[in-house]
Parts: sequence; structure tokens; C-alpha cells
Amino acid sequence: MQSETQQKQLQKVMHCAQLRLEPLALYAAYSSEITKLSGGVPLELKLSDPMVLVGLLIGGMIPFLFASFLMGAVEELPQQ
Repeated sequence: MQSETQQKQLQKVMHCAQLRLEPLALYAAYSSEITKLSGGVPLELKLSDPMVLVGLLIGGMIPFLFASFLMGAVEELPQQ
């Protein structure tokens, strides 16, 4: 029988593993669909390609940008 602390630690480990595997599964599904739609030409994302790297950086910043807009709007709302 596991103690409550051990169960919580196991839940944290499983959650971390899930967070690591979700992007991989999403990329695999996306790559598979693009390959089907393009007539069998496989999707290649090379991190050494500057356009791919810039796209990943900008795409990674967009959620934080919109979150900051949302926080600013929520902050200004009570002041009106």
C-alpha cells in the first residue's frame, strides 16, 4: 500500500511525463496529416534552418503576448 505522499509524487511524475509526450504526439499527428495532404512528401522541420528557428521562437512567444494583453485588460477594467 502506498502512502498519500508517494501517490502525490507518482501523480506529479505522471503529469510531467504527459507534458513531455503531448507535443510529440501532436507533432506526429500533424506531420502525418501534412504528408497525406501533400501527396506523400514528408514534412521536414530542421532546426538548423533559420526560418524554422525564427518561426518556433515567434510561435513560442505568441501565447505570452496574448496573456500579457489579457492581464493588462483585466488590470485596467476595475480602474474605469
